[in-house]
Amino acid sequence: MTNINVKPQITFLSKELKKLDLEETNLDDGKTLLNLSKIVKKSKEFKNWSLPNAQIRYIGEILIALEFNVNKTIDTLNEVNYFVEIKTFIDPELLTETKVEKKDTKIVPEKIVKDKQNTQKRLLEGRIIDYKIVKAAVTGVLETEVKRSMSAGWIPYGGIGIDRAGMGGVALGQMTYFQAMVKLEEVN
Repeated sequence: MTNINVKPQITFLSKELKKLDLEETNLDDGKTLLNLSKIVKKSKEFKNWSLPNAQIRYIGEILIALEFNVNKTIDTLNEVNYFVEIKTFIDPELLTETKVEKKDTKIVPEKIVKDKQNTQKRLLEGRIIDYKIVKAAVTGVLETEVKRSMSAGWIPYGGIGIDRAGMGGVALGQMTYFQAMVKLEEVN
């Protein structure tokens, strides 16, 4: 399967994420994610998509980690065959290839057919081969550490976690921010 052109969708999601005050909220907040999901699902860019909220969150977190760089986000997701994994949620029109026929060089759209190899691909979670948690006392340092890990082949997994040291639930101590990172088994 060739890469699917999802640039309009990822660009739209990036613009919507930039509108959020990510210092006050994040995609772990159910209300924020629900509101973002409603906007995405009503948009013309995601027309005929049936993307679950968890997938919107996942793409959003990668956009945030890559500083809203749409091309890097698409490349990162293509490297792990993400769009192949979620093709059942994607607009079927995007799953159409154009092939050049050798006879008269006409361009004819042709539906992409599921082959055995694609049906045997495991879910993303089943391809995790390594896991680590990156921690930092401030978000700027966490971003730097996450980017450093990403350049070494690690992929952010889930949202950013926050912990505040304290006794008996009293939040008096230092904040700690953390991000789960995974490495995935290569897909042939």
